[in-house]
Amino acid sequence: MSYELVTARETDSIWDTLQRMRAKGVRRMPVVNDTGELEGILSIDDLLELFAEELNLLAKVPFREQLVESTIRP
Repeated sequence: MSYELVTARETDSIWDTLQRMRAKGVRRMPVVNDTGELEGILSIDDLLELFAEELNLLAKVPFREQLVESTIRP
């Protein structure tokens, strides 16, 4: 039995790739360029790390806004 190789293109969005990974039930997906050559492998762990970093930065926004407001309006 052989399996269909599921890949992402390097131009695909993170969200499209994540949806494809979820639909196919895979934790890792090869990323290929326009000529079909392997550029890398994207894993769920990579995505979780990216999302965690982004959420951490987002969580700091209110503090920075308060700091800016306190310097503008003492």
